[in-house]
Amino acid sequence: MIGPWVRHDTAGFQGSLSAMRPTLSSPAGFAAALVIAGSAGLHVSLVSAGFLSGDPAKYRTREEVQEMREHRDPIDLLRKHILEEGKASEADLKEIDREVRARVNEAAEFAQSDPEPDPSELYTDVTAT
Repeated sequence: MIGPWVRHDTAGFQGSLSAMRPTLSSPAGFAAALVIAGSAGLHVSLVSAGFLSGDPAKYRTREEVQEMREHRDPIDLLRKHILEEGKASEADLKEIDREVRARVNEAAEFAQSDPEPDPSELYTDVTAT
C-alpha cells in the first residue's frame, strides 16, 4: 500500500493510543498526515506478539509463551490499567466479563444454528486492496 505507515505494538494499548492520537484526534490531523506523506492512504500496522487461544504455539519456546502470558497480554494490561486508574472496580470488570461471555455464547449459538449461506454469496461484500 502506498502511504504513510504507522506501526504499533498492540500489547501496550496506552503506547498505541498515544502514538496514534495526533493523527486520529481530528479530521485535520488525519488529513495533514496524508498531505505530508503525499498519499491518499494511511496504513496502520498493529503488531501483536500474542497468540490465539487455540494456537499450539509450537514455533515458540515454553518460556516465550509464559513471558507473553505474564507480561504482555493486552487484556490483562488493560485490566490492570483500569484498576490502577480507578476507572472501575474488580466487581465491575467481573460483571463486564460475564456480559461479554454471555454475548459471545449467544453469537456462537446463533452461528451454529443458522443455516449455511448459499455458495453464490461467497464473494458478496468482499473487497481486495
